[in-house]
Amino acid sequence: MRKLSSQSKCSVIILFSFFVITCNSKSTETNYKKSQSNNISIKNYCLLFDDGTQTCIDYESINSSEIDSINFTYKNFNASIENSCYKGDSFFLDDNITKFLDQNLKKLVSDSYKKTNTSPTAFNFIQNKNKISLNVINKNDVEKYCHSKNNTDIKARAILLKIFIKDKVFNKIIVKDIEL
Repeated sequence: MRKLSSQSKCSVIILFSFFVITCNSKSTETNYKKSQSNNISIKNYCLLFDDGTQTCIDYESINSSEIDSINFTYKNFNASIENSCYKGDSFFLDDNITKFLDQNLKKLVSDSYKKTNTSPTAFNFIQNKNKISLNVINKNDVEKYCHSKNNTDIKARAILLKIFIKDKVFNKIIVKDIEL
């Protein structure tokens, strides 16, 4: 767990079998959830967008057959790219996911990988010394930044997806384009 600065404000919320500790500071936030019954910790990594909003990514398992709807919006953010890339999250290749996407978004996040039988590529993006792993869907950006020798400061356009399942909302982010 990270050490909290004296400027951080923390709150503890008790919800049924989970407790959630949320710490807000001037840096990108990391939330920790811990189940009381099985002591499994789930980290949620957060990304601060240029419009001042912050969204935390859910790395919990999502049963794609239970999805009620998916909403998406485009957002911009500034970060650094760590100088490596690796196999990304194949979550968006699932037909239960893509059936909720409009044709243009479906082509961007799924169809190109299925047609070429390739896997998505992910980078580590760094904001205020915190890393968040995100898929990058622009092939030119993958080729350009995948093996750069240094961390590179960038501005990125992302797709924020809000996935609704019953009374829960899960967040996923995909990077659409990267600029210097």
